[in-house]
Amino acid sequence: MVHIKLLFFEGCPHVGAARDALRAALGRAGLPLQWDEELFTTAELHDSEKGQGSPTILINGVDVDPGSMGTGLHCRVYAGGQGAPSVDAIVQCLLTQKL
Repeated sequence: MVHIKLLFFEGCPHVGAARDALRAALGRAGLPLQWDEELFTTAELHDSEKGQGSPTILINGVDVDPGSMGTGLHCRVYAGGQGAPSVDAIVQCLLTQKL
């Protein structure tokens, strides 16, 4: 079973793009369009999951794009300067985690 979590802070300008990419990736992988979402605040940043920036997509606890991680309450920058991970990066992580 694959557990997917979308982490973000309130007002994140890129969470919509992350949701869109997640929908497309799950569709491409033939998986149900289901995931958990978790809003976080500065008080919760001690949690390593939430300290990676916003938006963060975790699949079975694995970040879909670990190369773009940072620390603190900030927007992440993904490959190509995008504010959300690519569909391809999400699909690749899904395939790796399904095995």
